[in-house]
Amino acid sequence: MEEDEGDNKPKTLEFVNAASHQAKLKELLRNLTSTQSKLCSDASKEFIKILKSDSGPQFLTFYIQSSPKCVELQQAWELRQGKPGFSDCLKLVSAIFRYPFGKDSDKDVSNYSFVSSALDKFARVITEGKMGDLYEELNSKDAKRQKAVLLLLAS
Repeated sequence: MEEDEGDNKPKTLEFVNAASHQAKLKELLRNLTSTQSKLCSDASKEFIKILKSDSGPQFLTFYIQSSPKCVELQQAWELRQGKPGFSDCLKLVSAIFRYPFGKDSDKDVSNYSFVSSALDKFARVITEGKMGDLYEELNSKDAKRQKAVLLLLAS
């Protein structure tokens, strides 16, 4: 009986985690696409913090499954480009690209392939359509903005 309970517990935890991931993701994405720079900045930082946590792989997988084209990140980019808080948006995109998804702890190859493919497509969108934005940030006098672009390009 104890083994059955142990088998049921992870499924219950997965459901609870999925529900909490969904709620948290919804909040973060709403704030990322907010016109208020403080909300966007805080959401970017919190998203990065979650990626660094133990639930990072599940959270990133859930986000990519919810939005394979990363539409919210693109919207945040457009809203923040050239404005305060854009460096936080760039740091978030960089953190997502640098994320070690599937390299050590993740054994689900199908999820890894899906997430990797979606992120590759998003990276292609940035390199093909957003390089002008990155050049503009690199040419700024603000070291914080320059550093964010360099981190993104390195990822």
